Amino acid sequence: MAREVRYDRRQTVFREGDAVNSVSVLASGRAKITQLSRGGGEVILRVKGSGEVLGGLGMSPGALQFLTAQTLEPCVLLVWEYRKFEMLEDRFPALRRNTVRIFADRLRTLEEQFLELATEQVAPRLARMLVRLLEQASSDSTNVIRIDLSREELAQMTGTTLFTVSRLLCDWEEQGIIESQRKAVVIRNAQSLMTLAENHYASAQ
Repeated sequence: MAREVRYDRRQTVFREGDAVNSVSVLASGRAKITQLSRGGGEVILRVKGSGEVLGGLGMSPGALQFLTAQTLEPCVLLVWEYRKFEMLEDRFPALRRNTVRIFADRLRTLEEQFLELATEQVAPRLARMLVRLLEQASSDSTNVIRIDLSREELAQMTGTTLFTVSRLLCDWEEQGIIESQRKAVVIRNAQSLMTLAENHYASAQ
């Protein structure tokens, strides 16, 4: 009952203000979820990976999207017409339970991010966010993992400034942990990055 839809890199799946008419799941690839600030700037809320619900879940048909989804790489989506998806939930109680679990997971993630913003320095916060992203990403034949987000986007996601993110990435590049590119970060030493994510060291900020 689902149809397969393919998107190229950096293609918009839906925009803030679009009518909700379907439920979509990422079969492959990654996409960023954003929202406009009061000043009109884009704020990245999270990055979705393969197997995650991209949009429409828990909303009423005809309601307006309050988020925007844009692919970070070529993606394949499985898309259900909204009312057909509701019929499936009624027919299969396990599907409805999974819907509730997804919302509980989202709430827990938001709580964790709020706690990090309130209590942690920038360095472990940025490292932890990169660890989350590398867990979604796939590696090449040399086990190198590329995260297709710019420094500006990383700053948005960690609630800090472009200057701070640039300085930390430069420090980590000198240590051989990452390679900072114009619109991407290449992870060279995932274990060292995980160590940074766990430590609150003095030079964090």
